[in-house]
Amino acid sequence: MKVVYAFVVLDLPHWGHFLLLKRAKNLGDFLVVGVLDNDTVESYKRRPIMSLEERMKVASRIKDVDLVIPQFEKYPLETLKLLHRIFPKDKLICVHGSDWKQEGFQKVTEYLQSVGGELRLLPYYTATSTTKRIDEMAKRYMDEARKSP
Repeated sequence: MKVVYAFVVLDLPHWGHFLLLKRAKNLGDFLVVGVLDNDTVESYKRRPIMSLEERMKVASRIKDVDLVIPQFEKYPLETLKLLHRIFPKDKLICVHGSDWKQEGFQKVTEYLQSVGGELRLLPYYTATSTTKRIDEMAKRYMDEARKSP
């Protein structure tokens, strides 16, 4: 069996999130989604609007997702070690969007190779993003506020 691990923030979900998870599922038999906790996300970008619990509930309702777990690190080395202990005989494939730089995954890649797994960076969806959505909402709010007496 091939176990695929995809990790996401999943704040204000959009088509790019669903597309990534669909592509991830197509790489294997069992899709585990790690949702990054708020503190980890805030360490490299803004704090998520949705709580970790809300984001995990959304992830659990996505058709292609078999299991949802929290992730407490930016790069999932410890999470992958745990998954390998749970699925010791299965191939482990770690997936993320191609917007992340390969260099950041060095330890993850080394670990995956040591257990017969692999890292796959899938095409990043550029038509929208959570940041673009937040910016658009803020702009619309400001435009409406200027129109009000």
